[in-house]
Amino acid sequence: KNGLMKLLIIFILCSAFIAFKPERVAESIVRRPERVTAAAAVQTANTSASSTSVSLTVSSTVVNNIIIGGVFIPSTSITLSSVTDNQSNTYAITSALDNAGLRLYMFYGVQTTGGATSITATVSSSTTIRIIGNEFSGAKTTNATAFDASTTGTGSGTSVSVSTLTPAASGELIVAFGFKDAFGAWTAGSGYTNYGANTQFFQSQYKLSGDATETAPWTISSANWGEIAAAFKLVAAPTNTGGFFNFFKP
Repeated sequence: KNGLMKLLIIFILCSAFIAFKPERVAESIVRRPERVTAAAAVQTANTSASSTSVSLTVSSTVVNNIIIGGVFIPSTSITLSSVTDNQSNTYAITSALDNAGLRLYMFYGVQTTGGATSITATVSSSTTIRIIGNEFSGAKTTNATAFDASTTGTGSGTSVSVSTLTPAASGELIVAFGFKDAFGAWTAGSGYTNYGANTQFFQSQYKLSGDATETAPWTISSANWGEIAAAFKLVAAPTNTGGFFNFFKP
């Protein structure tokens, strides 16, 4: 009996040793790149008004989704004072981008309260204000953690782009807003989708899974132009470590 018991114990130990995967121990020690959820475009809205403010209604926003928008002003002497909404969500605003007497801002805000949302952009003097608001899912759930990096570009001609945008990681959500001073269509760059067109002078585009570097290009009819592009970090995907017995999986 003792001999059989010893043989059984040896058999079990040998089987466990053969099945054991040392590389799984290394995987548990060396942190693998964070997996993220996929971003998705949910809805877009746009409007304009000649006043000191303009209000944009985005219907049925979802808690933890992010609104990423742009405000276009036909004057570099007028500033964007604030972006607010009726749900007490908080919006961050980028610095102004100017070219050819025109001005552009980008804003973004995670929706801590959802539902029918009226976003109001207020400026320093009465003018024609154009606004686009785009809702996306999948971004991190505070303004500070969602925003990664932004960059700008200005110029004249038919090719619109920003200086190189370098996200912290590949796969982030890339959103861009552009303006120009002439009529004509906007042709989105490879991998990008136009979204929320307000006029021929003002456009936005997005890429749901960006590369390690981005320039967010458009092709237009020849004009003076400007562009702001930004990268937004995504929520980490759920992981299942599986515990100790993952060491023995094939």
